[in-house]
Amino acid sequence: MKKKICIAIILLFIAGFVFRAGLYYNIVEYKDMADRKSYVITNGKLTGHIEDFIAKENLTSPDADDIINLSLDITSGCLEFSTKHKDYEPYSVFENGGTNCIGYAAFNAAVANYLFKKYKLDDKWIAKPKKGQLYILGHNIHTYIENGWLKDHDFVAYRNKETGLEVYADPSVYDYIGTKRVKQY
Repeated sequence: MKKKICIAIILLFIAGFVFRAGLYYNIVEYKDMADRKSYVITNGKLTGHIEDFIAKENLTSPDADDIINLSLDITSGCLEFSTKHKDYEPYSVFENGGTNCIGYAAFNAAVANYLFKKYKLDDKWIAKPKKGQLYILGHNIHTYIENGWLKDHDFVAYRNKETGLEVYADPSVYDYIGTKRVKQY
């Protein structure tokens, strides 16, 4: 009996690991609380890095979904999570390589907007870094956190200017578990 329980627990753990992105998507929801500062990428070293990444992907005419995915991949390739860096400007974040969720969101939104402009989708789409709160199974987890760096959490809202459709992604969570989209609360 103990052996069966141990095997069941191990299998549940493995299933949770394998399906972590799907589990996260179905359990966690994001509530938009405010806009964060948006940045425009102008630094040649950073634009060169983005262009090199694009060349490896061999994209010719991506749609908005492709650009969102590409911006997540570029962000994940450039950054590592760190609470010690307090600068959120994309080039500074790129140079030091580490940032928190605010820097991840600012960087990712700037990269997405660079790509929307490059592929002439900026008249229809815009990416905005957002300050928000997380709800797990319908419960706001921030009500249990009085202070510290997790009093709120940043993510990116990609908005279609024509339809108003918003797509949410969390680039710091994508970097850890690979979930490409997150749910709106």
